[in-house]
Amino acid sequence: MKLRGFLLLLCVFGAVEAQVDPGIASRRLSSFHLLSLSQTADVAVKNWLTRHKDQEEDIAARRYIIGDVDGDGVNDLLLVTSLTSAGGNYWSHDFVLIRARSPDQPIIAHFGGKGVRSYESISMTSSGILVNALYYGESDADCCPTVKKKVLFELRKDALIERIEK
Repeated sequence: MKLRGFLLLLCVFGAVEAQVDPGIASRRLSSFHLLSLSQTADVAVKNWLTRHKDQEEDIAARRYIIGDVDGDGVNDLLLVTSLTSAGGNYWSHDFVLIRARSPDQPIIAHFGGKGVRSYESISMTSSGILVNALYYGESDADCCPTVKKKVLFELRKDALIERIEK
């Protein structure tokens, strides 16, 4: 009896179609795509650390940058990570670039670290990886570089080529 009453109401008022966000499918695909790339970046860092047993990664310092660095229309992933020396007070900033078209070929580039340079922000476009970098001035403490420069890493074949603003 209850089912018959429900069906009668359904016939009288018509079926109400649930509203669906039309962009959800593309966002879901994008999420899975980026998750896959980040897992590939994890493997690349793990493999690198296996070969460099005196280093460890500061997981809390990880930054993920998304953009189409190779111009193929699909987002790539740049993992910016910080590696510390197990035997001393040293840290570095390193890039792990995972391109969507060749995720099994990560490009790892050393950017800087304590006593070398740091960064304020990083963005990635088809022009390359643009870094608003901070260099150490003569009187800067090890924690706090203050000299601002722009650095561009251009993707050439399977390498990141660095160009520094003068």
